[in-house]
Amino acid sequence: MTNDKPHSEPAVLLVDDSPLILDLLQEILEDSGYRVLRSETGTDVPSILAQERVAVVFCDILLPEINGVEVLRQIKQQSPEIQVIIISGQQSFETAREVLRERALDFLVKPFGSGEVVGAVQQGFRAYYASINQKKALNEAQRRMADLVLLKQVGETASAGSDLQELFEGILDSIVHSSGVEIASLMMVGDDNCLRIAAARGLSDSIAKSVLVAPGEGISGHVFQMREPVLIQNVSFDERFDSFVGGDRYKNQSLLSVPILYRDQALGVINVNN
Repeated sequence: MTNDKPHSEPAVLLVDDSPLILDLLQEILEDSGYRVLRSETGTDVPSILAQERVAVVFCDILLPEINGVEVLRQIKQQSPEIQVIIISGQQSFETAREVLRERALDFLVKPFGSGEVVGAVQQGFRAYYASINQKKALNEAQRRMADLVLLKQVGETASAGSDLQELFEGILDSIVHSSGVEIASLMMVGDDNCLRIAAARGLSDSIAKSVLVAPGEGISGHVFQMREPVLIQNVSFDERFDSFVGGDRYKNQSLLSVPILYRDQALGVINVNN
């Protein structure tokens, strides 16, 4: 059962076989602005979580068809970031210790006041978002590590004369996916010591094929020669590179240019815009 509030925020799921307890909790939570879902059995919790975005679950320890501890285990297996608060009609140290060992957020004993319920759900939402942010940070770190591994492979395979195009495309796809940039290019140095675009996203083929940059020329040439990254918040207002290659297509844009280095050798430059 759901209410009619917008689904921009995750819901609170109530699991109890007592309609009176469900009504009480729902009234308290909705009065505090939370979206509420209900279950009277607990057996349908996995399907609810598969269809709804849920941050906190209040679950009774004793249910007709399934034990509350088992519901807790299922939730943590399916969505570890969801915070579970076990509720019970009896004060039991052993039960409290068991549910906390199974990663429940809290253990509340009936009857409970509205302040206790709201305080628990507020703590649950804080823990939920902290877990979500931690997961995002871990995923981002893994993507960055993948980029570093790919860059290392550039150096290792360049001397072997292998076909690098697929590798270049993979590097750019990883960068665009992880950072959400609009324009990205990977430039490699040729036998003439000039930089050419080996792979690009957001640039036309004609531009990508025509760009030729000498060391020290423009932003990419400067980064390649100096072997140091450059971050520009707004290209139009940066006087260091008034005559760089690219012209008007970069006006009013931010730009990051990073050298590709391997064993003290500059192999190329990666540029990302906006």
